[in-house]
Amino acid sequence: PRFGNRVGRGNQPRPPLTEIARATENAPTTLTGQLLSGGGWEHFAPSRMEFPLAGVTVRIIGETETTLTTNAQGRFTLENAPEGVYDLRVEVEGYLPMQRIVPFYVDGSGGDLTFRLHRDY
Repeated sequence: PRFGNRVGRGNQPRPPLTEIARATENAPTTLTGQLLSGGGWEHFAPSRMEFPLAGVTVRIIGETETTLTTNAQGRFTLENAPEGVYDLRVEVEGYLPMQRIVPFYVDGSGGDLTFRLHRDY
């Protein structure tokens, strides 16, 4: 075969499937994120105008639909999230609605997200 059992940089062999299964068995399954206000002038001074949005409802749609509320730091956490693609939706008075499609993998990649909501003037 052209590629055989070797992939990636340096032609490292693939780990056996049993090792992959063990690694994902104990992998973190927490999807976390933070909502920040983009302030409205985010193109000119993004970091000076941002602040966390507390008490905001986040709808997470995957295999099921879940609603979470952001804490004082604007953070939300979905525990025991199965691997897959999630549809995150946020609507806050005074801000443009936000919808993002987010992939989440059991290895934890894609699991900590930051979203900036833009003011609706």
